[in-house]
Amino acid sequence: MINRLLKLSIALFYAIGKTFRNKEKLLVLCYHEIAKDQQSRFVKQLEILNRATKPVFADAPYCEKSSYRRVAVTFDDGFENLLENAFPIMKEKNVPATLFIPTACLGKYPAWLEKTTHENKYERLMSLEQLQRIFENVLIGSHSLTHADLTNSNVNVEHELVESKKQLEKLLNKEISLLAFPYGRSDERARNIAKKVGFKRVFNADPIVEESDFFMGRISVSPDDWQIEFYLKIYGAYAWLPKAILLKKKLKEILNAKF
Repeated sequence: MINRLLKLSIALFYAIGKTFRNKEKLLVLCYHEIAKDQQSRFVKQLEILNRATKPVFADAPYCEKSSYRRVAVTFDDGFENLLENAFPIMKEKNVPATLFIPTACLGKYPAWLEKTTHENKYERLMSLEQLQRIFENVLIGSHSLTHADLTNSNVNVEHELVESKKQLEKLLNKEISLLAFPYGRSDERARNIAKKVGFKRVFNADPIVEESDFFMGRISVSPDDWQIEFYLKIYGAYAWLPKAILLKKKLKEILNAKF
């Protein structure tokens, strides 16, 4: 709670300084599951998006001259509860959805969640058949093959990405050009391999310092966000986060070197 309030306070000062994200640049939100008891709050967030922004798919141009803010709503993992609690409402509200799938995990429980207390530990991912029923209305991207940490030097990154892309393209009979890195993190090696194997845009889970049409950050959101948090996030007032993370990392390195 203290950490959340601190981030909110900084975002408010950031907003007051009128240093919001350039509205010509695409802003991407990152959700995971939408539980049944979160549905009403999620609906309110979609209504806010429709009032304050123009919702688009996550493959929209990175920069585009416009009088409105463009926001893409994305979901990592592909939990089955989205089929009932999110996608029908998004279709009704005309808010496009982009979904990132760990291909080998379709129809299974999230084995990468080791803690049995994690809220999503016993949420099943949607099956191949369910994915095939929705892909015409939902933009599908890769989330690797097995949800492996692609920054781990022991992971065969090229295999994870090539196989995921190939399998999804075969299953859905369409090009898969987007990738969201598992655990929301990547390194230069993983990004270079992603570009090499044909992905046209890749995403981390959090904001990044240097964005481009190929490599973008996202803003983590939840239906449980306070309304003021959500407004500040979609207006780009959390864009200070990556610089703060870098500063924290450098301070740790300095302190460790001294002590």
